[in-house]
Amino acid sequence: MNISAFSRSKYRNNKTSGDDAMLVIPGSIFALFDGATDPFAHIENIGESSGRFASHTVAAICAELFSDARMKESSAESILRIISSRFASAASSQDFILGPSTTLAITIFLEQDVRIISIGDTGVRVNGSDIYCYHKPIDSVTTTARVAIYHCLKDRYQDPDLLEDHTRQLSFLGLERGRKDQLIKDADVEEVLRQVFTQHSLLAPHEDIERLILQGIVSQKTYANRGEHPLGFSTLNGSEPLMDDVIDTVISLDSLKTLEIFTDGYLTLPQGTAIKDWEEEYFHVEQVDFAKVSTFKNVKGSTSREFFDDRSIISLEMPTG
Repeated sequence: MNISAFSRSKYRNNKTSGDDAMLVIPGSIFALFDGATDPFAHIENIGESSGRFASHTVAAICAELFSDARMKESSAESILRIISSRFASAASSQDFILGPSTTLAITIFLEQDVRIISIGDTGVRVNGSDIYCYHKPIDSVTTTARVAIYHCLKDRYQDPDLLEDHTRQLSFLGLERGRKDQLIKDADVEEVLRQVFTQHSLLAPHEDIERLILQGIVSQKTYANRGEHPLGFSTLNGSEPLMDDVIDTVISLDSLKTLEIFTDGYLTLPQGTAIKDWEEEYFHVEQVDFAKVSTFKNVKGSTSREFFDDRSIISLEMPTG
């Protein structure tokens, strides 16, 4: 097989590492991990964000775990339980403000098949068409809120970077704190909540949605691996993950022509499967909607200092003939 891989930190100067991690064992294991954004990384002064710790630690766990060939065909529940247990042990000695967590998308090459296991919104595309990726509903809620916050603030902050900085602060740390810090007016808070309720009123109880927006994205950890709640979602954070939104499927090797693994730093997928196709698609999105508030709405926007997110892609092309 031909293997191509690319990963780019969100920091434009490329001097600071991002939160993605990659695992490549040719002919055996290919995986990407996307650590959750740590809004406190700049004040923790530890040299590593909680997201980077999570993605790199889980990647190392997977490398060791799948060195035992028997694990490749174990149940997804068993595999994720072992990963979570080992990660919890590794994280117990850390002191992050925001608990570390990460996604996972792993492809395991077996004798006749390729197995795909995915938890979170890191995805896999097979033969340029079949997509295996779960988008959790809670992200739609926080994206709606973030776009509404942006539009409430845009007349106040003419500098696009400053506008994004304040929008992101309010999105991640919450409108309640922003109101106390006088970053947003009471009327704007009510407008943000109105827009969120208009679009997502049937998703979950109003009081839970309101609490999420007022307390910010940092509070969504409340719903991590919480299966009984409509805002619940699976993640690798050391607790036992849900299984109802975990993807576990098998593809015949005979039918496999191309396989791509990608993080959510790529908001849209290209028609082609080469790295250059993914990068061209990425910069098209940047050109069309730099702030990520119109055509390509997202929970974060780009600035002159940062792309809106880290991005990583592994592209495999199977031999023909």
